[in-house]
Amino acid sequence: MWTDTDTDHPAPARRPAGPPRDTGQWLATFDRGPTEELRVTLASYNGHPYIVLRVWALGSDGYWRPVRGKGCSIRLREVAGLAEVLARVADHLDRHGR
Repeated sequence: MWTDTDTDHPAPARRPAGPPRDTGQWLATFDRGPTEELRVTLASYNGHPYIVLRVWALGSDGYWRPVRGKGCSIRLREVAGLAEVLARVADHLDRHGR
């Protein structure tokens, strides 16, 4: 790899040591066993708020980390419709003894 030794380039920024942070506003956490949980947070991107559902797992290093491919975001305009669907599911489960 070619490098320019005649100029004074700063070292690239490094990630801080330690686990990734869940940067949204915490809304709820659902335990899925001793090493996994579902986190629900309110976050925003470029000024657009959304709800984040993401599975986090406890690593062998003792830090919680988001699990790749196990999460989704929900736009706030979708929340009311999703709440209606979840209420219907809960009612169905209640009626069928689950």
